[in-house]
Amino acid sequence: MTVGFSEWFAQRTFHAIAALDLIIVVALGHLSVADSWPFIIVAGVVLLAIIGSAVAARRSSTAEWIVGAFGAIRLRKPQARAENRRGAAAIWHAQAMQVVGPPRNRARLAVVSAAAVLADAATLWATCHAAGFHIYPELVLLARTVGTIASWIPLLPSGLGVVEIAIPAILHRFGAPLDDALAATLVYRAAGTLLPAVAGGLALVALRARRHPTGTAVNAP
Repeated sequence: MTVGFSEWFAQRTFHAIAALDLIIVVALGHLSVADSWPFIIVAGVVLLAIIGSAVAARRSSTAEWIVGAFGAIRLRKPQARAENRRGAAAIWHAQAMQVVGPPRNRARLAVVSAAAVLADAATLWATCHAAGFHIYPELVLLARTVGTIASWIPLLPSGLGVVEIAIPAILHRFGAPLDDALAATLVYRAAGTLLPAVAGGLALVALRARRHPTGTAVNAP
């Protein structure tokens, strides 16, 4: 449940930032309204869906309705009584709200998720400058968003190959030299892949050393 909630907040934050960034890009004149109005409508729908789902998720009646709807379509197993399904949903919702904690915890999760998205975009922005060209931060964030969506293509680990095409294409669309944009993207992808692995390896070594300071081998159970 904890992992599920972390992904819930991470995805909602990503979509909210992506929608707001698209609106900012159009508002600043990087894209014309005449050509981008369908994307603006989609961004508005996304923001409304995020707000609406946040309000609905806090209500026990939402969980009861969802469980009732899915329980009604069970074909092979006998259906539980409606009141039993609603009672189980109410208990599950109470436990979920206990895991999430008070509103300040949800605010902290949203802030941390937003910081992760912006830090990743800042890495791409830094590699663009290292490659020798300047591009506005909101456009870098847009390119990073497109790259993230491209990474969701099935059967490709982290969108390997597709992301390296999508991000330079967006950067080139807004004036970056294509060769430099590709170089910046490759460095960005290498940093995003290798540095977390290195940090994770060092953290694992540090945690094992802290757990067994004498270096004594411990038999696995």
